[in-house]
Amino acid sequence: MTDSPIANFQPKAVIATATFEKVMEKALGLLARRAYTRAELRTKLLEARYPKVLAEAVVEDCIRLRYVDDAEYLATFVQGQLKNGYGRLKIAQRLNEHRFPEPLIREALATLDDSEAMVLAYQQRQKSFMASKTYFSACEKILRYLVGRGFPMGNVRNFVKTCTELKTLPMHLPPQVPKVPRAILPKTRPVKPPSDPVALLKKQASKLLREPDLFKRKNKAFLYLVSHGIDFDTAKSILENDTTLGLKK
Repeated sequence: MTDSPIANFQPKAVIATATFEKVMEKALGLLARRAYTRAELRTKLLEARYPKVLAEAVVEDCIRLRYVDDAEYLATFVQGQLKNGYGRLKIAQRLNEHRFPEPLIREALATLDDSEAMVLAYQQRQKSFMASKTYFSACEKILRYLVGRGFPMGNVRNFVKTCTELKTLPMHLPPQVPKVPRAILPKTRPVKPPSDPVALLKKQASKLLREPDLFKRKNKAFLYLVSHGIDFDTAKSILENDTTLGLKK
């Protein structure tokens, strides 16, 4: 390999061929997974803690062997972004993220036509746009979506004007009739017929007899009858004539 960059090193920087081959093996492993720009590959090798002089030598050798070709990679990358429905602004951002050379980026953007990509991006969401309630809400969704995909605002506005299917949507929502609130009625429990007071007293007798004080026992019995629907006079009369609770001896 007489024309390899390693042949141009100064004597003090001469590196063993085995070491160079090891770094080249790492670079080829990276390139086997996906394409890299010159700057990306150099950064990857440096991040792997290889010496700078070795990393640069391997990158130059990969360029000589056409394993790394920024121009070809950029063209393929741009076409892929257009097919995925991205505009020139988003593509420019991603080209910078991949660290393509600035001259190549400017040249690609100068001849870039993303009009078909805009149509593609619109068609991907067309059903969602047509499900809008009004024409203006649909336009707002389209503007927000396409600008977010990297298309210039002016181009998006002109494109929306050509979408004739949006004209089928109503311009405004019909006036809504205010709903009359329903009357809220208080919840009432069904009235139960009064129980037999004598039977009630017999049922509660064992508990009431635990009260030793006769006056308190009478009050508890009275409250018990009233709580079960017995009117005051009837409850009073029952208690005056009752012998079960020892109220009348």
